[in-house]
This record gives sequence, C-alpha cells and structure tokens, in this order.
Amino acid sequence: PDAPKRKAAHTRGQMNGLEADYAQRLEALRRAGEIVSWQFEVVTLRLAPDTTLTPDFLIVTSTGVEFHEVKGGHAWEDSWVKFKIAAALFPWARWFWCQKVDGQWVGTERK
Repeated sequence: PDAPKRKAAHTRGQMNGLEADYAQRLEALRRAGEIVSWQFEVVTLRLAPDTTLTPDFLIVTSTGVEFHEVKGGHAWEDSWVKFKIAAALFPWARWFWCQKVDGQWVGTERK
C-alpha cells in the first residue's frame, strides 16, 4: 500500500506560492489605503502548553487587528482546529480563513 501523504515542510519566514500571491493582494490593499499594514508570520500564539499557531498574516486596519490564514484546496485538519481555538482564545482580533476560489480570494471570518 501507498504511504500516507505528508504535509510539505515549511521554512519559517518563507512564503509559498499561494502566500506570495496573497501578499500581493494585501500590498495592493495597503497602497489603496484599505488596510494600514500587513506582516507575514510575525506572531506566534500559545494555544496550550505544547501547542502554538503562527498565523500566516497579521493585518492592521483602521479598526483593529486581523489574522489571515491562507490555505490551498485542501486544509489540514490540525490547521483548522488550531485556527478555531486561536479565534476563541484571542477574540480581540478578527480571524479569516482565506482560500482562492475560481481565481478570487475568499476570506471566511471565524467568529
């Protein structure tokens, strides 16, 4: 039988192609004045003693802080669970799960 597929290794601080595409979108929003600023993997949040989450993007808007997690066509279950826990533990920020659908970015807010 085939071995289970493993998640590709991620090098902290380096964007993959999808994240780089999303960063271009954020930069266009910043230049248009729709957001104040954005940063990639700048914050690591402790969710439990041995569990952390480093959201892909921290966005500063005129009304507060947002975290955006960018995922491809398949989302790893552990990423989704961590995302939901983080949104519950840090309600002072807005949380968006972002995917590209039919060539357009769609951000679903987790409340």
